[in-house]
Amino acid sequence: MLLASNKNSSGLTSNPKIRCIEEEKQALLKFKEALIDDGNSLSSWGSKNDEKGCCKWRGVECNNHAGHVAVLNLSTWSLTGGNYNLSGENLQWLSYFPLLRHLDLSTVDLSEATNWLELVNDNLPLLEYLNLSDCYLPNQVPPTHPLNSSLYFTVVDLSNNDMSSLIPDAFGKMISLVHLNLA
Repeated sequence: MLLASNKNSSGLTSNPKIRCIEEEKQALLKFKEALIDDGNSLSSWGSKNDEKGCCKWRGVECNNHAGHVAVLNLSTWSLTGGNYNLSGENLQWLSYFPLLRHLDLSTVDLSEATNWLELVNDNLPLLEYLNLSDCYLPNQVPPTHPLNSSLYFTVVDLSNNDMSSLIPDAFGKMISLVHLNLA
């Protein structure tokens, strides 16, 4: 017997019946409001065809079972701070995604996000992939901050941010870490 599956490479399924969690959808819409999207890259977010929910939005993938957002990939768009800069308190929207496994905000201007490390560490316990390259991250990585050294982190890319802090010891304790880029 042959069973068909529409799982993608990340193990998530593009099931049209799966709807995202309303709280997560609202957090994404709040994030979108803060950005200038000259290329209309986020046109699928909150459009009239929104009956699909956020699981079908560009750059968003959801868990097949419960509809929680599992992947946010906003790296391919030219997004810049809109009505306000993405500051530490404005990254608080990340706290609505406790089951997020993949976060790619590379090239998004996070120069005002002074507590980005704490937000990622404290709110995303299952994160496996983190790419914040070319984000203009503030040079405030505290060397003693207890990073999430869970078994899940496999890729961390903080390259091209001109950070000159000491590398926290916690990076060496991440036993599943396969790729670390701090260049």
